[in-house]
Amino acid sequence: MKNLFLIFSFASFLFNISCSDNTTETDNSLQYMKGDVIVGVTSQTEVEAVFDLMNEFELSIDQMSGFDYFSPWPQDSIESLIQYFSSISYLNKNGFGPFVFYSETDNKITILPLLYDMNLINQTNWLNNLDKMELIDCEGNFKNLLLKVPEGTEMSWVKKLKEYDIVRWSELNYITHTTH
Repeated sequence: MKNLFLIFSFASFLFNISCSDNTTETDNSLQYMKGDVIVGVTSQTEVEAVFDLMNEFELSIDQMSGFDYFSPWPQDSIESLIQYFSSISYLNKNGFGPFVFYSETDNKITILPLLYDMNLINQTNWLNNLDKMELIDCEGNFKNLLLKVPEGTEMSWVKKLKEYDIVRWSELNYITHTTH
């Protein structure tokens, strides 16, 4: 069941980053979103390390997914946790909010947030919430970011970010088209 929620989280991340008209084409005629770079980080990478790296380069984090957490709180705390996290604006956007559920497999409450608009204030707030709520990183395999970079610099950021150990992959935000 947890894999289903991870797939949903990743699918909603991809859906959210693909809805815009701000496109361009690469040399091989593949279209991509101007000003967007998508990045996957290693499962062991904690959110604070991601913030540190992106802040070092003054990159804007538009969206984050796959940074999921276990809660030490008892099972009967789920409703309170849902209400608490629902009150945090950067966790609730585009019709999505944090998914909080009790995992029978792990015997723990699991929190699957999508993080939006992670500016310095929101980053500090999220780190404080992680500490205050005693949340533990699940070390999921699908930790992804949508970064906003200056238009025209996308490919240089793709290459630069691949140099860092915490980065599993870095790509342009390509646009795919379906035919019927």
